[in-house]
Amino acid sequence: MPEDRQPVQLPDVNPETEPFVFSPNQLKDALALQIVNQTFTTYETYRTVNHDRRWNEADALYTGYVPSKVWSGTTIPRANLPYPISFDQVEAAFPSIMQALFASEDWFEVVAEPGTPVKEATEVQAAMSYMLDHTKNDFGLTAATEIGLGIRDVLKYGNGGVWLDWLGDKQRPSISWVDIRDIYIDPATSTPNTYESRSIVRRRMLTVEEIVEYRNDTRMNVPSDEVLWYFAKSAPSVPAEATKQTQEALRNINYNPQQADWIPNPADRKIEVLMYYSKSQIIWVLNRQHVLYNSPNPYKFIPCAFAPCYIFTGRFYANGIPDVQRGNQRMIEGMLNGHLDEISLGLHPPRVQGRGDNSTNNQRKWGPGFVFNSVSDDTKNSLTLLQPNPVTQNVIGDIDFLLKAADARTGIGAMAQGMPRPGNANRTATGMSLQAEGAANRIQPIVKNIEDYLLIPLLRKLYKMMSFHLGIYDKIPAKLNGEVTWVNGWSFQRPCEFNMLASSRMLAKANLMQIFPFVTQYLLSGPLMESLKSTGQTVNFEALLDMLQDAAGTKGRYDLIRPMNEQEKQQAQQPPPQFQMEQAQQQGQFAHEKELTQMKIQGDLQKTQMSKGGSPEEAQMKMAESSQKMQLEQMKAQMAAQMQQQKLDYEKQMAQLKFQLEREKGAAQIQTAQQKMVTDQMSAQQKMEMQQQQSSVDLQTAMMGSSQQLRHSEEAHQTGLRQQSEMSAAKVKAVESQPSGNSSSNKPRKKAEVRKKPSSE
Repeated sequence: MPEDRQPVQLPDVNPETEPFVFSPNQLKDALALQIVNQTFTTYETYRTVNHDRRWNEADALYTGYVPSKVWSGTTIPRANLPYPISFDQVEAAFPSIMQALFASEDWFEVVAEPGTPVKEATEVQAAMSYMLDHTKNDFGLTAATEIGLGIRDVLKYGNGGVWLDWLGDKQRPSISWVDIRDIYIDPATSTPNTYESRSIVRRRMLTVEEIVEYRNDTRMNVPSDEVLWYFAKSAPSVPAEATKQTQEALRNINYNPQQADWIPNPADRKIEVLMYYSKSQIIWVLNRQHVLYNSPNPYKFIPCAFAPCYIFTGRFYANGIPDVQRGNQRMIEGMLNGHLDEISLGLHPPRVQGRGDNSTNNQRKWGPGFVFNSVSDDTKNSLTLLQPNPVTQNVIGDIDFLLKAADARTGIGAMAQGMPRPGNANRTATGMSLQAEGAANRIQPIVKNIEDYLLIPLLRKLYKMMSFHLGIYDKIPAKLNGEVTWVNGWSFQRPCEFNMLASSRMLAKANLMQIFPFVTQYLLSGPLMESLKSTGQTVNFEALLDMLQDAAGTKGRYDLIRPMNEQEKQQAQQPPPQFQMEQAQQQGQFAHEKELTQMKIQGDLQKTQMSKGGSPEEAQMKMAESSQKMQLEQMKAQMAAQMQQQKLDYEKQMAQLKFQLEREKGAAQIQTAQQKMVTDQMSAQQKMEMQQQQSSVDLQTAMMGSSQQLRHSEEAHQTGLRQQSEMSAAKVKAVESQPSGNSSSNKPRKKAEVRKKPSSE
């Protein structure tokens, strides 16, 4: 183990008294050190006071942490069960967003700017896709996985993102997730775009060995091993470590970052590195005492990209799902735990005990079948139970109301979680599709924010970084048409633009799922196909399959339709097997009859010669005549065979025509059935809509009738009250109009006068 030694102290410099230093000039190390330390302190103070506590609350809501409580004056615990709405909605939104962003292999599009050939834009997309699909190093994760970690931070903390580095030894970029708690943003940034920040400081812990490897880079000012060992033993702490410690404590895990970083091997001890990035300068500082790297920024941008969840206008830090669901979740947890406390009181009620009762605590505990002895004859007052008032009987309905409010707040409700709540909207496919479309519409703005603030800036910065480091003759691996090939670095020297298609596909997916059955039925109908043929057009089945793929959200292409091979084409041109068997039988029968005829002719000739023996000349003449006769018979047989073959060919053609007619007839019947089904569906849908309209009209009529009846009853009630008031007023006037000499009216006055006399005296 080397001896430790303090680094050389740089002179104390006040940045406010130093002259301006503009890009591309380099800062002095003393000035760079003060700028980084003071900037980090300013950014850290603002974030610790305002947002670290908010992130701790988000972790508590996500993990479902509810502080434990006891009954006042006792050690008896109260109910503290969680109801993690934040966890449910974050985990429901995350797969939908990842599916929308990375469902297709071509999840981004490179568009050629003016002056850039389309071929070079295609090569740029192929090369960048190859790099993004491969790991950031030989053992790391892909870019999509790293971006997914940042999206989790977006949903949970409101902001999340990735960091972009260049691996010089491998000549390729590296995209890695960065913890939002290790990033310190300019407090004056008014938008979620990191380009608007004047500077960003990233706090990173590197091992001694990792820092020593930078000695191979002449731009790095790596100190001696003794100084590195001194730094490793005195790494400073930050409040963000307490934030991470609280996050683990919410899961009942004892975690201390400083203790966890300790390891016996000195080369693996960690040193704090403050990485200061602005559009003009890049400065790395070790333990806030030594400048490791100080150079102008060659990229002219900060190599990171962060996205917001729910944008808070005018500020960089946005709100996450736990921020907007905090009230609903805490209210549900309070009502649920209050209900459980009431049940606990009902099962184990408190007691009122007389002063003369000397029973112990164990004797006062109760259970089924317990018997209590009373010291007083008045058993009713000796030991009395205090039954709680049932104030939380309707807590389940209240919780259901709050859950609906929580679903309406973010749109990530039961439908997005895969468990739709019972209701009338779930009875039809249209209702289910409308609910799914509504959930997708609420998640789509978050997807759009991730595209605009994270993915597109990341692709642009990646392209600029590759164009800076790659030469025009460098070869870059790319994937074109399913094959890995090489493209030239010259393609990255032309201007290009990037587009994302996830948010638009997300909106179109629900609409495509609804219209795809109707589109296929109308496009594949017989009359439309014939009309297209007459105009020299046909249906593009490849586009139809692309439409199906977009509607289903599948990543790969399924080749459901393929071209026929030669053998299949020949089989399609042949007649049915039954007709082939009949034709073969007829041909065999014809050949057999031909052989029998020839044998019969030869037998007849032989019989004639044997019966008529005569001279040789006569025999030869007869043989010649018989041979001519046999030739004539053979010609007749050949003509009959030709006639039979023509008949068979004709029957074959007729059978083929009949087969085609039957096939077309079957297709026409299928099309007719499909059209009838579509017509029935449309008529049923129209009928259902008319019924719904009629029911709504009936409901409005009933409501109007009930409101009129209520108004009439109120008017009648007011009229009765007015009449009663008038009658009472008339009675009062009648009483007042009676003569004063009435004895019944004078007696009370005398009594009043008698009562007033003592007071007057």
